[in-house]
Amino acid sequence: MISSNEEDLLISRGSIVNGRMVSEHYEQQKRSDKRTELIRYKVDNTKRTVHKYVEKNETVNESVLDIFTMNFAQESRNVITIEEETLDYYSDYDPISSLVSLHLFIETHNPFFIRAVGAVKEHVDVIMTRLKDEQQEEWAHLIEGKKYDQVLMVKIINHKKDKRHSALVFLDEGGMILEIIGTKWVFPVGYGILRRIE
Repeated sequence: MISSNEEDLLISRGSIVNGRMVSEHYEQQKRSDKRTELIRYKVDNTKRTVHKYVEKNETVNESVLDIFTMNFAQESRNVITIEEETLDYYSDYDPISSLVSLHLFIETHNPFFIRAVGAVKEHVDVIMTRLKDEQQEEWAHLIEGKKYDQVLMVKIINHKKDKRHSALVFLDEGGMILEIIGTKWVFPVGYGILRRIE
């Protein structure tokens, strides 16, 4: 739960191809006190296209003039808007399916530019690399004492706002995420830690 009692549900469906989850359907459902939003991505891996469907249902307050009393009264009504488009880029993974394939991405490309369906933003680059020796020293205070098979660095570069954030991603021997430690990445200040629950 976050502000305005907002709840987010993320759904990913796809197929396992060469050990990697390939996305075919990605969905974001957002609900709050005054609004619901459905964002659905249909990935056509044969045509290499991504179709986006957005449906918003929100409560809007309007001032209405009562001609008998000549006073304005507040009236609430639901407004539904629907938008559809074919995206100008193609990707066969989304934020969820990419989480189970990070180790495979880094094996094929180092660095790896992440362009997940539903997460691509203009002027923002997301880059994943293996840690270099000098980076190991820089992040030693966060790495010491941890058990992991592989540690990756994710960099988020917002060119428009001239901001850079980083996160360490710790993987087990199967390539699954054990823990993520971010600097102003998930959390607004300081370090934020996300851990996998068994």
